[in-house]
Order: sequence, then C-alpha cells, then structure tokens
Amino acid sequence: ELLSEYLTDNPGGRFNLVLPRTHQSFLKDNAQLTQLLNNDAVNIIQVETMPSVGRWMQDSFEFTSLDGKPAIYQLEHYREEQGSLEDRLACQIAKNCSLPYYIPPDMVDPYNSDSNSLNSGGNLETMPGGTLYRGIIKSDGFPSFNKPEGVSAPYQSDYQRVQRKSLEAAGNKVLDLDTSFLSVGHIDEIINIVKSNRPAPCDFAIILASPEKAFELMEATAQSTAPTQEEREQELTRSIQTKDSISFLLQENASPRDLKCRDVAYYRLIEEGASNRISSERVDEIYDLNCMDEQSIHSFVESDEYQILKNENLEGHTAEDSSISDVMQENKDALVAELADTTGCSSPPIVEAPVFFRGGISYAPDLVNGVVHPNAENTSNIIMPRTYFRPFDEYMKKELSNLGVGATFVHAMGYHKLDGQVHCGTNTARVCK
Repeated sequence: ELLSEYLTDNPGGRFNLVLPRTHQSFLKDNAQLTQLLNNDAVNIIQVETMPSVGRWMQDSFEFTSLDGKPAIYQLEHYREEQGSLEDRLACQIAKNCSLPYYIPPDMVDPYNSDSNSLNSGGNLETMPGGTLYRGIIKSDGFPSFNKPEGVSAPYQSDYQRVQRKSLEAAGNKVLDLDTSFLSVGHIDEIINIVKSNRPAPCDFAIILASPEKAFELMEATAQSTAPTQEEREQELTRSIQTKDSISFLLQENASPRDLKCRDVAYYRLIEEGASNRISSERVDEIYDLNCMDEQSIHSFVESDEYQILKNENLEGHTAEDSSISDVMQENKDALVAELADTTGCSSPPIVEAPVFFRGGISYAPDLVNGVVHPNAENTSNIIMPRTYFRPFDEYMKKELSNLGVGATFVHAMGYHKLDGQVHCGTNTARVCK
C-alpha cells in the first residue's frame, strides 16, 4: 500500500526500503510483493541491524537539514548504544542514499547512555515554521512510564536536556509538549501535521488525538445499532439452539454479534493479515459487524470496562489529577500559540482523531500515527492504520477530504499489538535533487 500510493503520487520519485539481511527470506514467500519491489524506482537498502531497530524506523534517527539540504540526524537510542557509529542504521542509510550524516555535539556527552524511551526520533518532530517539538513528562497523576519512581513532574531525561541545548545552540526553537500519559511516550502518537488546500499561512492542518471524539462516535454508533427487545430474544433463542450446553454456559452473556466479533478480534486480525492482503470484501464484512476489539460496539459501550476507560480518558484518576483530555487541550493551546508566532496562522484547522487510551497505549490502532507524503494536487496524503471500526475510519476520511488531504488505510495490526503504528515503522523525508 505504501509503495503503490507513493509511486502513483510521485511518478518521478524513488522509494527506499530498508531491509535487515536477516529478513530477506520473508520476501521469497510473497510473490506479489516481490514483483512490486522489482522496479527501477525502488531501492532496497540491506542493512546489518537488529530486527527491532529495522522495525521501528523512528527510534534511532531523524531527518534534519545541514547547510540547507536534507541530512540524517543521529540519535542515541538504547538499542544501538553499544554499537559503533559506522554500524548504526542511520549511517548505513546515509551511505546508501548519499545523504549527509550529522552527529550532533550531544552525541559525545557522557549522558548519551541514558536508556529512555523519550530519546527517539518518534519523539522529535518539526512543525510548519521550523520549530522542533517533542514530548516530556509535564504532569503527575499518571503511571511513571518514562520517569523514575518518586520523581515529580516536570521531568525530562538527562539526554533530553543535553539534546535541547545542542538544538538551540544550532539556532533551533524547541517546544516541549506533554506525553505524561503515554507508555512509549512519543509525540508522534498524539500529534501529526498534514499539508492542506487552505491558503497560506494556514495551508496545513493539525491532527490531534481526541478521546472525546472517540467516545462520542462509539456512543452514537451503539445507540443507532442497539438491538430491539425482540431481536434480543431472537438472539438468545438462536444461541441456545446453535450452541451445545457447555459452550452456551461459557458464553451465556454473549450475543451472536459478540461471538462474531471474537472471530475478528485484533489478535486474530494480526494472523489474518500477516502474509496475505485482507480483501476489500473482508474489510467491509468486518466493518459491518461494528466491533470494538472482541465485542459488538453495543455490548462494549454497556460494559464496566468502557466506563473505566471513559473515566481514565476524560475524568482523570482523581479529582486533583489531569485527565488525558486535559493534557491534550494544553498541548493544543501550546501548539496553536507557537504556530501563530512562527507562521502567522493563528487558527489552523484541527482534525480531532478518534483515539483513546488504556494503560498508556491507544486502545484501537492510533489514527494519528500515520505517514504523510505530498501528492499530485500539491496537498498531502496520509497513510493510517485501519481501526476496523467504520465510524472511526470514515470520520477521519471525511474530515481530511474536506481539507483536500487524501486518506489511505492499511493493515498494521502487527505494529499495533507491539505498541507502535505506521509512522513508528517508517521514517520519511522528501529529498529532491
């Protein structure tokens, strides 16, 4: 999907696929993919790297500029801290793509061995106007995912302090936002920016994770699809007739809808789409079930778990604590203020992405965490992980279409269950000669 869409919108472009040598054999099992890759516009970069480094392309480097041209900015990530610079992923890509390789001054600082998830390319992004933004721990009241126990917020890792000094010394502005509630803690989980069809200086839109929008859409769908009393009685009768006594007793609170949803649970979808493309007919079939993970949306909204999730996202753990929604509102205000200062756009379009969290991880695939690339209409396309819940995906497609932004959904359930998404598994820059 990534390759097909990229080549369609960028016929003169070149697509680079980074492939760890240990993973070459996987290509042989997929003739369709191998044929697609056998293209002069595709450059396969074979690297000597740990599979985890190759999988999470945002972790160990970021794209920057050096003397006005694209360059690779080496980050100190714990998965590579024992390796020489020549063997690291960023260096190997720089050599293969003839890009400058920038080792910032902070890389030689003794603090660079700070093994923290905050030290990642997915936690260092650039907004219109040139300001770099990243996530630190600003709020107490959330589990200590990325700060030591007993340490109060605000907190940033030692490496982040050194990184900020280095970036500012090079003339960059840095905006620290709040990722306190996230387990991985990367800013790309909750904020993305797309080029839109609006006139300058507001020719872009901000995509923000919005638990409010997620719960609003789920409740509206549950209400519109609620079974009548007659349907409930018919479902109960069919359950008794079609299930043997033992299995029925085990599933006595499950309707046929719920049982079907369990057949398309997220962990099953990982296997279903692991080696074969899921057909559009199959996707529509899953959409029509209106499932949220293993339950029909109606059962899910009526569950105790739903109320716990709603409280965690919208209310906070206690009356004194900030909620996830509170944190996102503060992030939004800080972003808008910075953009007004650097771009002159005081009211950029905001797309509220239906994303809610459990234990610091997005419950459904995270629609914010997508890959953005320019298209032939001089706006942009975003490739997002499919949630397999139609109201979420159709809402995003409609909102982005209103801004002239194309939206494509891909099967990325394997990434989702590893606590990452599409953007985490890629790293992109438009490099023009």
